[in-house]
Amino acid sequence: MTKLLAWNILHGGGARKMPLITLAIVEHNPDIVLLTEFRITTGGQIRAILADRGLSHQACTNPPRNTNGILLASRSPLTPLPPTPDAPRGAVGRTLAASLPNLNLHLLGVHIPCDGPGQDTARAWVWREVLRAARTHRDSPCIVLGDFHTGRHHTDEAGATFRHTASLGKLASLGYSDAWRTRHRDGREPTWVNHLGHGFRLDHAFLSAPLTPRLRDARYSHKERESRISDHSALVVHIE
Repeated sequence: MTKLLAWNILHGGGARKMPLITLAIVEHNPDIVLLTEFRITTGGQIRAILADRGLSHQACTNPPRNTNGILLASRSPLTPLPPTPDAPRGAVGRTLAASLPNLNLHLLGVHIPCDGPGQDTARAWVWREVLRAARTHRDSPCIVLGDFHTGRHHTDEAGATFRHTASLGKLASLGYSDAWRTRHRDGREPTWVNHLGHGFRLDHAFLSAPLTPRLRDARYSHKERESRISDHSALVVHIE
């Protein structure tokens, strides 16, 4: 059994929260960790502790200084794939692809840019990359996971404020299944809550058709968000 943990750690965590972040990860005892909003300038402690705990195979995006990236750490060897060149401003470091041959698995970590001034180009570019990679690996065991900043209207949110829901539909048309929704068909669990107290499920894992039969469990750990270590809950997925 392989246990994957995906978690947005809120602008790198910062010095004060870094020990709490690493302790939370270690307590889950994952085999693969994907961290979004990871920052190279402050993340050395996280990388070192994960390596000491056996997650010594690591890859990291290289965004501009003091901006968010993605860290992937694994107990099994991984081969990171080169990023697509010429990403526009705001899209650099928003995807990280790797193969894990010992697990017969291709992984794409994603952090879709949130809504905001000047973000439309970056969001569209990252979604194109996600769908391109998903299409390329649709016939092999592939997982696409991370912070998508979107979900289904009236299902992953109370209303209909999400944008880019059509992109989720394109993932489904490629044969990818929502790991958590597969196990919790009528469930509602927010992974991020705004200042008005409205909850949204933003963090997802999508499995290709060949990988879906290997899914054994998918759940959220909300204690990290509720204790304000981060503003996101962690996603935990078990596959064979």
